[in-house]
Amino acid sequence: MYMSYQINYTMNIEFVRGKTKSKKSAKDQRIQKTAATRKLCKSTKQ
Repeated sequence: MYMSYQINYTMNIEFVRGKTKSKKSAKDQRIQKTAATRKLCKSTKQ
């Protein structure tokens, strides 16, 4: 009983960590995209 609880607990932690990691990476990708579009706009203006 206790062992299965511990396993579930660690699995939940890993799941939450994975969720936050994917959120963070998506945010980083969005930032990179906006930076790339800004560069594009600058190059087209010049």
